[in-house]
Amino acid sequence: MQTFAEALRETAEGGALPCSTALALAAQHGVDANTVAQAAAKEGLRIIHCQLGLFGYQHFGAKRLAPEVAKLPPWLNAKLQDSLVDGRLPCIAVWELADRCGLPRLAISAAAELLDLRVSRCQLGCF
Repeated sequence: MQTFAEALRETAEGGALPCSTALALAAQHGVDANTVAQAAAKEGLRIIHCQLGLFGYQHFGAKRLAPEVAKLPPWLNAKLQDSLVDGRLPCIAVWELADRCGLPRLAISAAAELLDLRVSRCQLGCF
């Protein structure tokens, strides 16, 4: 069986580790997401392609990759407000809300951005 360190090095792409890959490694190896991020840092790997579109999309020519939301439904605004912790929206809350609502994570992130809500507490410790 491949060790965690071997899997980390093998899945890295050009000195970087996509968010989705980092979280998959954590699940596969039974380690905390922060452990993956710390190991990546020790290997000199950057975490890229945030699944909420918040960082790591420079090759698209923009800092953020978030779809535009034409009209924010009031129920979504209420759910986002209810998910705030200390005035910020934890990353895991965005994931959970997306799952409960059957919406893409990027859509929830974009809705939060429209409401000027800041996502915090990255599961990988990036922000």
